[in-house]
Amino acid sequence: MDIIKDLAKKHVIILSIIISIITLLLSSIFTWDDKPFMGLDKLAGDLLITVFSLAVIRILGIWDTAGFRIQGFGKGLVLGIPFILIGIAGAIIGNVGVDFKTLVPTSAFNMVLFTVNMFMVGVNEEISMRSLVLNGLLNHYDKTYKGILKAVFVSALIFGAIHIPNAFFMPPMTVAVQAINAAAAGTLFAAIFIRSGSIWPGIIIHMLVDWLALFIGQCFTGGASVLSVEMGISQGIMMILLGSTPPITISLFLLRKSKVE
Repeated sequence: MDIIKDLAKKHVIILSIIISIITLLLSSIFTWDDKPFMGLDKLAGDLLITVFSLAVIRILGIWDTAGFRIQGFGKGLVLGIPFILIGIAGAIIGNVGVDFKTLVPTSAFNMVLFTVNMFMVGVNEEISMRSLVLNGLLNHYDKTYKGILKAVFVSALIFGAIHIPNAFFMPPMTVAVQAINAAAAGTLFAAIFIRSGSIWPGIIIHMLVDWLALFIGQCFTGGASVLSVEMGISQGIMMILLGSTPPITISLFLLRKSKVE
């Protein structure tokens, strides 16, 4: 425990990277049904990562600033409206060309499990990346505008990087788009966390955005979501620009100096 606290004081970025690697290793423990988005193994992994993150938050003594409060929930949801709109737009773009008449729904159990998994993805990633990593960085750096932005962008880059292992079951260009856009989304999740002081809005928004993006591809047969389509370089660049520019722009607006100092 002393080693962890010492790293937090002297090498907070290294500690953040180590924590992220550990969460990836924990998620790889459960792989029995080969369904990384809607399987029971994914749910078990998310639960384990959440418990691990909560334990580290306690060890580091940053629980009080981890956002586990209801106050600020409504404010966070309002600040997250642009994010939800981006998610809706992304879902529409991602399913362009799908013949919805040919879609066949899977079982009701799979749809419920998928929804629970999307909620747990929100819980897992928001607690590990915002309540733990971002919160740890914010507590380490000085409370100046520069320090806050540094914490935001370092945590966002780490958040994007943890999506890279998806290359094991997704095309490389798709993974590149997902990782870069996730990093951009990380800046907006961070802005919502900082402005609201609560982790719960980010969890709900994260769940909704992921649910919208993956529902067709994961809960129906005969359809394809953006995450299962092979894309070319030009298409990938376009999706990166469309997916990353809005959240970064909005996050910089939310984190303008007059609002965070």
